[in-house]
Amino acid sequence: MHDYDIQHLRCFVAAVDAKSISKAAKEMFVSQQALSKRLRSLESTLGFSLLAREMTGVSLTPEGRAFYQDALAALAAFDACVAHGKELARHQHPPTASLCALPLCFESFGGALSAKAMEQFQATHAPLKFIFAELPDALLASGVLERTYDFGIGSFPKDDGRLCSSSLAEFSFSVLLSIDHPLSGESHLSLAQLEPYEMIVPSMESGPSGLPNFADISLEHQRVSPLRITSISEEKLLRGTLSFIVKPTQNALRYLSVEHVRTIPLVDEDGKPVTSSLDLFWRTDLPMNEAQRALKTFVEKAYRGRGLE
Repeated sequence: MHDYDIQHLRCFVAAVDAKSISKAAKEMFVSQQALSKRLRSLESTLGFSLLAREMTGVSLTPEGRAFYQDALAALAAFDACVAHGKELARHQHPPTASLCALPLCFESFGGALSAKAMEQFQATHAPLKFIFAELPDALLASGVLERTYDFGIGSFPKDDGRLCSSSLAEFSFSVLLSIDHPLSGESHLSLAQLEPYEMIVPSMESGPSGLPNFADISLEHQRVSPLRITSISEEKLLRGTLSFIVKPTQNALRYLSVEHVRTIPLVDEDGKPVTSSLDLFWRTDLPMNEAQRALKTFVEKAYRGRGLE
């Protein structure tokens, strides 16, 4: 049984290429003493000297010259075997990554993630597997923390040390109301103006999805609609009433062509747009395999440069 392994060959080749044991040790992040000991061990096992040690560095002995060429071939063959094995394992057990996101993140709701881009991303990174899911805001953080999904896009508890994040964008909000509403002629609306009126919260949006903690906003009148909201049903809900709905502007813009509904920007008491941050977040202990790294990069690139949604 030979008392050496593949690392002995790597140390020998490194010393030859660097023409110096001290330089080779730095390149391999080991001490000079440890590298010298490993080279001596290799020579002792082989029974002949590989290197001539001189004050200016090292050079090959005649035996070492022949051994060097064989060592290069052996290392190349070993690396090829490792690469082949990894490729087989990658296809049989491909790394996976999963993402849950608010509906407003997807192109059908005006978001940055398009079906075409996601299909191209999957095809480019085959055989890696990716899962995309649409969830209401209230379920995003728990979905990630409970390890159902690797990443989430939306709002999350910023003080939770189990999660870390990357900021993607800021999005604004608009108010939907009937053209018969007393406020329909306003160019913008504040929460103070809306307070006397009833806010409809679509039940499918859980709170509603994407809104900036409306539980903390002092709107006294609020009711939850049991309907699965569409532009048509919302028009019927609002027509002839004093109720209103708040939606992310990118969603609300779909209602510009709806005859009986006005879409008006929501502003704060200073007249500035009410906004909320859109973050990509994940568990701090996520190992970040190949698929997870690729998915994180894909999402960040999709939002790069979009600014206020």
